[in-house]
Amino acid sequence: MLALPSGPEHTKYYEHPSERLTNPLHAAKRIARRNSSRAGLLEGLDTSAHEADNGRMPAQARIRLLVVDDDPDFRATLRTILAVDERLELLAEASDGAQAVELADELAPDVVAMDVVMPGMDGVEATRLIHSRRPDCRVVLVSGSIFAESSGGRGTDLAKEAGASGYVPKSRAVLDLADAVAAAAGFRST
Repeated sequence: MLALPSGPEHTKYYEHPSERLTNPLHAAKRIARRNSSRAGLLEGLDTSAHEADNGRMPAQARIRLLVVDDDPDFRATLRTILAVDERLELLAEASDGAQAVELADELAPDVVAMDVVMPGMDGVEATRLIHSRRPDCRVVLVSGSIFAESSGGRGTDLAKEAGASGYVPKSRAVLDLADAVAAAAGFRST
């Protein structure tokens, strides 16, 4: 059974009932209740069709993902965000374009989520190489304002020309990258 802290130091009063959805104590209680009530019902059943019908991917059909960014803090943020998405399986991380090309050849990911501006080989050139060597591998380019400014607002066009399946500004990556990866792989978003 899940033990949750209680007492006045853990009590929060809400302005609106919808705030209860974001409180971690309420969320943990809801999840524990839901899981305990379903455990007996689903025991021994194949739930893959049910999961697919609800936008969930069965474990064996997860999207194999390679993340490439020269900023270790941004990679750590993406690792945390993408780890909770059950559609995705993070295979590896790379810190530059050359390493991305090598890992894409070695690991055969379904999708590469890659920064554009990196030292050495940039994301656009790495995308061209990955696309030429592995046409079945999709690339979603992720970039900050430096690329947007230097490309003269043509970031999306340059991504397409290089063979990328998608483009996500870094300012939106935490919110949109998982869905962009799923869309590039051909899966519907949740």
